[in-house]
Amino acid sequence: MIPGNHEEGSLCLIRNLIATLQCHSLASSKIKVQVFCAIISLSAGLSQKKFLYHAKNMEVISNDQLYFGDRSFDEELSSIASLVLQILDDVIKQEVHLVTRGRLALDACNCLLVSFKTSHELSLKCSSLIDIAKSCLHPKEKYLQSTVSLMDGLSSNLGDQVAASLESTSVVQH
Repeated sequence: MIPGNHEEGSLCLIRNLIATLQCHSLASSKIKVQVFCAIISLSAGLSQKKFLYHAKNMEVISNDQLYFGDRSFDEELSSIASLVLQILDDVIKQEVHLVTRGRLALDACNCLLVSFKTSHELSLKCSSLIDIAKSCLHPKEKYLQSTVSLMDGLSSNLGDQVAASLESTSVVQH
């Protein structure tokens, strides 16, 4: 279960972790990206209707029962995800070593691709991260190629979804 604080919100520990990492100049960009990607993954898990874990005991109310459908919880999750995306972008762009910057961009891109539903916004964000990686890494870098391949596969699924949605719209309109 996620411990929270009634005054500071249910996700105060995550917010405190974010604040601590932002202030900690000794943490490497690699460590920061790993932790922020973990927060993204956690946010994705917490946004599910059923948490990955929950209390089986009927006498104990689990967090998914407490928070599912709670607008303030959903808004806090969304706020944290947006904040972390911006911080990830900043951390990656501030990395001075090109190869490291490229790999960090790919780490973030892969995290986003596996954490969120495919969408136009996700596609734009990941395309931006892949562009950073392409500017920093050799084109034959296997990590770059596999990430581009994953992105292409998911993007084609998005195209299929958009096409299906357009087809169903045109059927409804007739």
